[in-house]
Amino acid sequence: MPTVKEKISIRQFIILTVIFTMGSSVLNGTTMLVRLAHQDAWLASIIGIIYGVLLVLLYGLLTQRHPNLNLADYIDKVLGKWFGTLMKLSFSIYTLLLSSALLRTLGDFLTTLILPETPIQAVEIVFMLTLIMGVQLGLETFTRTSEFLFPFIMSFIILIALFLLPQMKLVDNLSPVLENGINPVLSASYRLLGIPFAELILLLMITPHITNRKKIRKSMLLGVLGGGIVLVIINVLSIAVLGADATAGLSYPTYELAKEISIGNFIQRIEVLAGGIIFISLFVKSIIVFYVMIVIVTHTFHVSNYRIITLPLGMLVMVLSIIIFPNVIYFRNLAFVFWPTFTLLHGLIYPVLLLGIDSFRRRLNKTKASLEK
Repeated sequence: MPTVKEKISIRQFIILTVIFTMGSSVLNGTTMLVRLAHQDAWLASIIGIIYGVLLVLLYGLLTQRHPNLNLADYIDKVLGKWFGTLMKLSFSIYTLLLSSALLRTLGDFLTTLILPETPIQAVEIVFMLTLIMGVQLGLETFTRTSEFLFPFIMSFIILIALFLLPQMKLVDNLSPVLENGINPVLSASYRLLGIPFAELILLLMITPHITNRKKIRKSMLLGVLGGGIVLVIINVLSIAVLGADATAGLSYPTYELAKEISIGNFIQRIEVLAGGIIFISLFVKSIIVFYVMIVIVTHTFHVSNYRIITLPLGMLVMVLSIIIFPNVIYFRNLAFVFWPTFTLLHGLIYPVLLLGIDSFRRRLNKTKASLEK
């Protein structure tokens, strides 16, 4: 298993949380929301942030109980050996599928818009080898890399918002508000609850590596708010500039937004830069999920050194990304209908179950102790 000697700061953890929250949602999350809530997708994203904050408060309760334990250790402590192994197997499968989905997302993005003549398998092999190398180097290394790249990501988000201000049609494209009632907005926010906020449960696998564990909940809250605000900005820009109908028909609205930028016929055609920023965001989330998958599998099957399984599991992820998601349409339908619920099982149901059992056992022990006195 990874050594706990690897340490990351609170600032680095906040950065990881922000980029993890953005992840693949900054690429195509807007499309999913707009298809359900239309011009009210921005409102759904705000409600999604509230969901994310509530989930982080739940995760904070878990980490407060045992700040020195990661999620896998906590599962073992609460559920015991046999039931704990079953839940860890479920998380292993979940992270394996999530890694495959992220790899497929990146492969589809690059081969559709940037490298159309390149086979998706070639793109995925290069990207997966990069992930394997990053995990082999350890948590501290890829965390520092994320810290270095973070200013570039945020600078681009700010610049794209400023450059598109003249083209925004807030009144025309964002109204009427709640034209179809609140139900479409709640349905869209439910998808956002599953992707990406419930996925934040995976960050509990790296919390023992944080230098100041007393600030874990606060740092996660800041990260969720930061990443959530970025998603709201992207949603508002997409609808206000492109329109709800056009955004709903786009696969990658953020990339299309960058095409709309033209300042004095001098600053234009910066969509390749947008592609680079999206790639960085996807890379950081992918390496976190892949690292967590390796740690959980190592913990579940009692592997002595996690680095020896990175290559075989990396190859398995790549194969599954092709087999499970044979084409783009199937992949998006699966992500749209099935994935949010599957994520909520791991990001909401399991944590509530763990917290409930742990609380019950604590009360039972207190009752026994008082009776013995």
